[in-house]
Amino acid sequence: RIGETIGTSLLDAKAIPQMILDESLQAIKSDVGMVVLWLTPEGKDWEIKASFGEAINRIALLDVAETLLNEIGSTGRPAIITTIPASVILDDLPKFSSTLWAPLKTQGRVSGGVLLSRLEGNDIFTASDEKLLMALTSQAAIAVENARLHENTLEKDRLEREMILARNVQGSLIPQKVPNIQGWEFAAWWQPAREVS
Repeated sequence: RIGETIGTSLLDAKAIPQMILDESLQAIKSDVGMVVLWLTPEGKDWEIKASFGEAINRIALLDVAETLLNEIGSTGRPAIITTIPASVILDDLPKFSSTLWAPLKTQGRVSGGVLLSRLEGNDIFTASDEKLLMALTSQAAIAVENARLHENTLEKDRLEREMILARNVQGSLIPQKVPNIQGWEFAAWWQPAREVS
């Protein structure tokens, strides 16, 4: 079902993160979750693309994520975190019994990941949960990569169309025939350096 839902035919880069999160939450009981994607290939800067849970829980998870993702985000390995330093979460925010991280990884490159948490007092995530989320994110990572490649192709096509338009505009500025003045001979030649002059 995951393959069909987030399959390789889906190319809407904005819809994929929410679908990933929806499928994750159907498969693994969680109180709060988010899908993050890297803004740079190095994985230093990231952005939340989809989130789930009560607002206060999302704020708490964001607080945890800012610390955790710097440590484990770009390693390419999943992780179950059961001990989060008290200094990480502010006193007035909810605490978590465990947090589960699974990267979105294709061809050895991490493009983001899924972060799920359970509130304090709930069961901690298990190795089975980790394996299930990794199976889901491996499918989802292909869809994310395909959508990214599709967007790049569309952008390239748009730029090519603009360059053709610019070439046509430049060509229209060149006189179509040379003047006919007695005692003079004119010749004209125009060749663009590449797409445009």
